[in-house]
Amino acid sequence: MRGAGDDREVMPLLRADLVGGRDDDYSEHWLQSLVQECPRLIPTEEIDAGLNGLIPVCMELPTPAGPVDNLFLTPDGNVVLVECKLWRNPEARRAVVAQIIDYAQAMSDWAYEDLELAAKRANPALHRLYNVVADVTHLAEADFVDAVTRNLSIGRVFLLIVGDGIRRNAESLAGLLQHHAGFHFTLALVEMPIYRLPDGGHVVLPRIIARTELIDRGVVSIENGSVRIDAPPETATGRGAGMLRRSISVEQCLEDLQKTFPAVYQRFESLFPQFDERGIYLESSGASLSLRWIGPDERRYTIIQLQPDGTLNTRQVTWPANAIGQIELSREYLSELAEIVGGNVRQNIKLTEFSIKGSDGRDPNLAQLLEDPSAWLDAIDRYQAALSAAIAKAAD
Repeated sequence: MRGAGDDREVMPLLRADLVGGRDDDYSEHWLQSLVQECPRLIPTEEIDAGLNGLIPVCMELPTPAGPVDNLFLTPDGNVVLVECKLWRNPEARRAVVAQIIDYAQAMSDWAYEDLELAAKRANPALHRLYNVVADVTHLAEADFVDAVTRNLSIGRVFLLIVGDGIRRNAESLAGLLQHHAGFHFTLALVEMPIYRLPDGGHVVLPRIIARTELIDRGVVSIENGSVRIDAPPETATGRGAGMLRRSISVEQCLEDLQKTFPAVYQRFESLFPQFDERGIYLESSGASLSLRWIGPDERRYTIIQLQPDGTLNTRQVTWPANAIGQIELSREYLSELAEIVGGNVRQNIKLTEFSIKGSDGRDPNLAQLLEDPSAWLDAIDRYQAALSAAIAKAAD
């Protein structure tokens, strides 16, 4: 067909048949090589906000449970295992999930040296594992080794299944995942539709079909064809049971906080049940950690954002409130927090932002806010109530 008003030709793209295997050019090895060469095809931020910068290490990583299709590392020491499958039947889909979980469990007994040795066997050109990330990581080699070792030891890895036809029969995966709900992995199913261009190129439109979230214990369920693991009823509290739903990146932020400020972390952690009752959950953005609440309008409202150095980024609180025309409510909430930390609320250069500054002009820190946790919780209650009332009034 031709576009209106010009002579440009519009041609429909033909989808490569990855499911039925009728296209001889498209095999699991072809897909595996594509992912290895172009890791940015994987929408990592939709899997975990802290999962950035996949660095390819090798293909066919040997493990006691069999070879892993693709091994990636991240600059922070996260381990990412990928299985590429052309799924032809429901049993194959179930088998590949069991398979990739077996890989992660088999590797949980490994030390860093074991991973490095296995990677060298798969990729003889590799001399040292750290060399793969040296140019992009902020970690010294010893710290990187520690991060990888800890992630392996507790099974805190990302397991990605990449292929086509993944959407069908997600229910068949629920029973299998239930047996591993206590394992510290994040599992994601990534559909990879591939379209052929007339010149021999390809268009790839990856999307996340389902993913799990890291929790200590879980109940697997299916909703709208997607697999979900939730906290068990006897431990879930409040509307959101939010603190129980943690991503790997959130766990790592908490570990960093505990390591750097152990006393502050202990006081912060003691508030988790109260946050949970209020439907407040943890979310990471890079090295920052945010407390957020989903309002009646399904928007995410920031309660506070914590920086790696323990300071508070309070201006983030005003952004979602301003988006619904209620910036004054966020200012009132910040005013209550300012009283707790001994600071004051200032309007930023951007007139749609407020933030708290101490008497020295610096950002307050979490330790100051935790000096009066009851007052903070009361302020949160009033802020949530005010937002809920404003949202309800706007909906009338």
